[in-house]
Amino acid sequence: MAGGIFFGINIGVKALRAQQTAISVTGHNIANANTPGYSRQVANMQTGFAIPVPSNNRWKGAGQLGTGVEISEVKRIRDHFIDWQIRAESGVLNEWQTRHDTLSQIETVFLEPSATGISNLMSAFWNSWQELSKFPESSPVRTTVKETGIALAEAFRHSYARLETIEEGLDRQMEIAINDANSLLRQIASLNEQIKFIKTGGDNPNDLLDKRDLLLDRLSRLMDIEVKDVTALVAGRIIATGEVTVGVRTTDINGAPALLNIIDPSLASRHLKFERNGLAITVQDSVNDTHTLAANTGEVFGIQRAGNDTSPDSTSVAYYKNKLDIFAEGISRILNEIHSSGINLKEPPDDTGIAFFVFKDELGNVIDVSDPAMEDYLSAKYLFLNPDIEKDVGFIAAGKVDSGEPFNPGNRENALAIAQLRNARFTLDANGKLISSTVGDLRFETFYQNFVAEVGVATKEAERMIQNQTTLVNQLTNRKEQVSGVSIDEETANMISYHRAFQAASRYIMVLDELAATIVNGLKA
Repeated sequence: MAGGIFFGINIGVKALRAQQTAISVTGHNIANANTPGYSRQVANMQTGFAIPVPSNNRWKGAGQLGTGVEISEVKRIRDHFIDWQIRAESGVLNEWQTRHDTLSQIETVFLEPSATGISNLMSAFWNSWQELSKFPESSPVRTTVKETGIALAEAFRHSYARLETIEEGLDRQMEIAINDANSLLRQIASLNEQIKFIKTGGDNPNDLLDKRDLLLDRLSRLMDIEVKDVTALVAGRIIATGEVTVGVRTTDINGAPALLNIIDPSLASRHLKFERNGLAITVQDSVNDTHTLAANTGEVFGIQRAGNDTSPDSTSVAYYKNKLDIFAEGISRILNEIHSSGINLKEPPDDTGIAFFVFKDELGNVIDVSDPAMEDYLSAKYLFLNPDIEKDVGFIAAGKVDSGEPFNPGNRENALAIAQLRNARFTLDANGKLISSTVGDLRFETFYQNFVAEVGVATKEAERMIQNQTTLVNQLTNRKEQVSGVSIDEETANMISYHRAFQAASRYIMVLDELAATIVNGLKA
């Protein structure tokens, strides 16, 4: 009956079980104090259901009597708002880290100022033409012009090739990132099913939830994601199933923005899969419509910005390849216009100058720069010294004579005009090409120095963003640890408290046992 000795013993036993469970949870916390992603757990206690309940057949006497303590749930301590903040800011941090890594590599490509940079080679190139204007018939001086021209063209090609190597590295990095993302999707979808199975059984799958959150954190570093809890209507009540959906920003086949769930328990496959086409990432939805990932943060977005973005304020490889192409095309076209109008050391009818720089295709054939179909070859990648000049420096057009004037191999006007290009003014036309302009604000060397300086400024800006984001992420992580992290001191204090309660419950049972023994022994008498 209620209030009896055995009723009291049951209260004591329940107390022992509750304190023992709390001690076990405390031990689990201490054991995982250094486990990445682990959230502190607590054993929530509640009073047992009191008896008797109001009814017609309740016994007389004072009531209600409590039935002791029960463990209502073992719950993990987690702040989902902080999780959301960390995921958002970690994505931005990873984006800038990726961009900074790329910019650091671009800096090493141009390596300015240095004795081996393009700027130094250009100075030597203009100096050689200045010297040729003094000694237009000198073979050694002409050879110097040839060699500096070869070196300058090689520097353009080498710089372009190294930029392409960086692009190849970004392509490989994107492949790894997308493979990692697809692996994370599979694991999260699998954990969704396990968590739902345990959750619907009435338990809290705390360790599985921690594992899933850890995977979601990793996915958020790759791209910005939107995580939502899944709910279901059961017996007229909306309850959480424990599952989550994970959405990403995309553009559909019509170019319209859309939020696509890449993890969704309602899908037959539970999750979708990313496909890669270079640096563009696509995913097919449940009806096989193709969506293009439109990430705004994360490593994937950082790779895309670092690889193929050509906007005016870009920090990408493509941007600097384009700048290098403009420079190579401009210097070759403008120099060739002067060089081809001059005369070389060959006797008439070969006294008319030829192009100094040429562009070659992949087979080594000199292309026709006037052919619009060959425009793609007007690039630093294909810039060479004219093969005729490389074989015979006599083809260098150092002189210039007006129509009807006699051939004069000692004429130096053309060499002087080319040497003066060092200080000539230029501007960019509507098509982005360098053109001569008396009021232009550019020179060849300043144009090059400007975009080299852009690399340095962009790198410093990336460093600043990384420092800011690192500080912010660290602050959020510290806040998360204050909420979810395991404090050994706190757990030790809890353990002592539970231990004392366990001892007290044991002593309580011993007293009841003595009472029962007194009654039994008294009846024997």
